[in-house]
Amino acid sequence: MKTRVGIFMIFVAGLAVASAAQAQQRPRPVPPRAPSKEEQEAVQRGMEALFKALGEQQQQAPAALVDHRELKALLPAEVKGMKRASASSEKSGAMGMAIARAEARFENGDRSIEIEILDTGGLGSIGAMSHATWTSVEIDRETDTGFERTVQYRGFKAMEQYDRQNRTGSIQVLVGGRFIVKAEGSEVPIEAIRAALDAVDLKKLAALKPAASAQ
Repeated sequence: MKTRVGIFMIFVAGLAVASAAQAQQRPRPVPPRAPSKEEQEAVQRGMEALFKALGEQQQQAPAALVDHRELKALLPAEVKGMKRASASSEKSGAMGMAIARAEARFENGDRSIEIEILDTGGLGSIGAMSHATWTSVEIDRETDTGFERTVQYRGFKAMEQYDRQNRTGSIQVLVGGRFIVKAEGSEVPIEAIRAALDAVDLKKLAALKPAASAQ
């Protein structure tokens, strides 16, 4: 009996030694580097600038926007053989900022395209950048199944994204520095999404004027 107990104890001790050896061999996680004083100060300055801009925006009266019904009137009744299934528009605002929006959905079986028109003029200095950060950069990225790139579309800066494998994509266009038009499609080729965007009169959109007073 004592012999068996001794053998068992030796076996347990061997397992403990092997486990300790494996633990020593495992790479220890590197603790995250603490931000430098300069980095902390840069973050602080950025936060102060953001809060200052938001504070100034709150003190201003809501900026005048284009009537959202005029945006809705620019939405087509049909795109690329797909009838319009729904359409809506609205104006919303808070904290001295406001935005007008119109959108429509087009369907045919599994295929669908959505078009959205935004008037970001009521966002003040934040403006279109809050909804389209790509407007200030240049992008040209290719993958095995698709692409993402900034382009010129009918004289306006735009962003194209498409996945050939999933047959999904979108095109966004910045118009007049305040309007953002987006066409997004599912189960359609990129050409269908471009055709949907072609159905929106961008020049007419750029010529729209805000209402005389906030809506």
